[in-house]
Amino acid sequence: MVQMVARVIAKSVPLTKRERLVMIEIGRDRIDTASAFVSYMSESYGFSKSSVWYNLKRLKDKDVLDFATKEEQGKPLTLTGRGLSLLRDFGRDEGAKLMAELESTAYDAQDAANRNLHGRAVIDPYAFISVR
Repeated sequence: MVQMVARVIAKSVPLTKRERLVMIEIGRDRIDTASAFVSYMSESYGFSKSSVWYNLKRLKDKDVLDFATKEEQGKPLTLTGRGLSLLRDFGRDEGAKLMAELESTAYDAQDAANRNLHGRAVIDPYAFISVR
């Protein structure tokens, strides 16, 4: 009966890949505040901080997680009961695949940005200086 309820909840809450990744990381890591979590995701996956905040707010609106707002200082970043049910329904394999996929996508994008700046090749300014 509990598994059936979890599946119904999971199907009634549409989540993007990044939202699922955020939930998996919150369930996996012990990071107390939303601000610290945003920094962690940005450093670990190369996501912009604003996009991580956007996903956290969307998940809070979907009643999947809770965290402190400016008015509620000290409230930890946690999954709600609904969020825990969804997380259990993902399974370990989906979590590992999703983490690997989004991590490699983020670093591929960063590598491309390092190689190409506004449509122009990035050139080492010191490459043409000869040392005597």
